[in-house]
Amino acid sequence: MSAWKGWPEPAFFDWVAAPFEASGNPYAWLAGTSMAAPKVAAVAALIINHAEARGERLRPDQVVAWMKQVAVDQGKPGYDPYYYGYGMVSSYTALGGR
Repeated sequence: MSAWKGWPEPAFFDWVAAPFEASGNPYAWLAGTSMAAPKVAAVAALIINHAEARGERLRPDQVVAWMKQVAVDQGKPGYDPYYYGYGMVSSYTALGGR
């Protein structure tokens, strides 16, 4: 646990393309937790909403467990502490798509 008020520190990574000016090019590839944070937060919100629509109230650790379970593995199989963590979060897989 960390200083995240009961939430484990984030261990999710993702690739995101977003418009910004980089050497005259309006698009660039960036990676890391700062790039993944908006997507991870959005998928967490979708999971919480999905559970509440079914009458369930999830604790933070249950949301994290759900995200770990449905993360799309990247790189070497399994958890990777340096590059991909548990994998790439996906709203499609988080809500039951395969």
